[in-house]
Amino acid sequence: MVSASVSNNSGRYGTATLSSEDQALLAQPLTLPFSGKVIKNRFCKAALSESLGRSDGHIDKEVLDRHVHLYDAWARGGSGLILTGNVMVDRTMREMEHNVAVEDLAELDHLKVWAQTVQKQGAALYAQINHPGRQTYACLTPAPVAPSAVPVSNFPSFIAINPPRELSNAEVKGLVKSFVQTSVVLYKAGFDGVELHAAHGFLISQFLNPRTNQRTDEYGSTPENRSRFLSEIVQGIKAATPKTFSIGVKVNSVDFGRQRKTQDGNGGMEKDLEEGVKVAVMLEQLGVDFIEVSGGCYESFAAGLMEGKGIPDDLDNLDGVQKTSTQKREAHFALFAERISSALSTTKIILTGGFVSATAMADSLKTTTAVAQKPHIDMVGLGRSVCTEPDLPNRILSGSVTGATRLPWLPGGYFSEVYMCGGNMRRMAYQKEPLSYLPWLFLSPDHAAYGMTYGRVITHKLMHPF
Repeated sequence: MVSASVSNNSGRYGTATLSSEDQALLAQPLTLPFSGKVIKNRFCKAALSESLGRSDGHIDKEVLDRHVHLYDAWARGGSGLILTGNVMVDRTMREMEHNVAVEDLAELDHLKVWAQTVQKQGAALYAQINHPGRQTYACLTPAPVAPSAVPVSNFPSFIAINPPRELSNAEVKGLVKSFVQTSVVLYKAGFDGVELHAAHGFLISQFLNPRTNQRTDEYGSTPENRSRFLSEIVQGIKAATPKTFSIGVKVNSVDFGRQRKTQDGNGGMEKDLEEGVKVAVMLEQLGVDFIEVSGGCYESFAAGLMEGKGIPDDLDNLDGVQKTSTQKREAHFALFAERISSALSTTKIILTGGFVSATAMADSLKTTTAVAQKPHIDMVGLGRSVCTEPDLPNRILSGSVTGATRLPWLPGGYFSEVYMCGGNMRRMAYQKEPLSYLPWLFLSPDHAAYGMTYGRVITHKLMHPF
């Protein structure tokens, strides 16, 4: 059994453990409004790309064992809702080489074991299902597809991503069916639900974003048309599965902010944010249980996170300078989450990105929206912190820690954090303790192996420079 490698408050975020009232707040169960599913507490293990699958996306016994060990650690660690890393709906179109893909019933028995591993600890397991669209490396996908033929820009020169071709109308409808088919398989496997990845610049996000969707058919040109791909997927899943099968959606603050902020000096940013609110309202009307608010895409990661910079909430970053309030606030996308929450009456909000102290996690559940006078988020999403300490939720709820462990600084910003967390996921998959001590990170063969998942990407670029 994997536990955490750090057990005291030395080298941690936060200055105080939680009061009994705040512990009770984070431990409070949450009933999802449309499926009726009950999540045992307010901690969500956010989706992280594990890269533990086969190179062809299939799930054999060895792949299953790795996922069982990793997800058992997170389930025992106290997260009430656990989101998988990217489960791809098309084996030929993957975000990373070792993503798991689910297209049919061929590996149903293995999927059942994966779900049961989490559920026997009282947690709920949702698969984050995804298609990369244009955001896939050239070594994996020589001919990527997208809503429009808009290439990924501003990416490091040592990584090759081929320009996409535009999907035909028939292909778009076929991809809707792929998302539905994957969801049906996961329902039959006993998963509690799916989360549609409509963020971080992947395919659904590309349809929502006017910069990457320049179509003139029913899937483009207006906010309503740009959201049609997403709405048809939700409607298709609803029609093919029972009411108790839950649907969540991850949305992107960047899709509804940055892309047009220089084109309109009088509220262009505000207009884009309102489009995001309208998408959230649409999702509530379609019966989506929760919306997870996140941000960023390959281009923004490359632009800022390689230098270790965060992605600030666009609402108070109109001039490119973070306000003091943003610098002090842990949750990166809290203001966008509040804007969405204010417009909703039943769909729950999960906020992921930036939480490190126990008090900030509890306080986020107390904060009320200005309009509705209700908490603007319902669950706290934790990602990289539970790669170092899978039992961080249990530790916080017991009042034994003030927050997450401070990880050592490494050059390379975001990609170094991916290296640290990816290596720790791999260690847990092989039933080893995660690491947070810098010298051991460099000596860890699991971290080296995870780093090599990017080796093929870089090697491909060196061999095909033009």
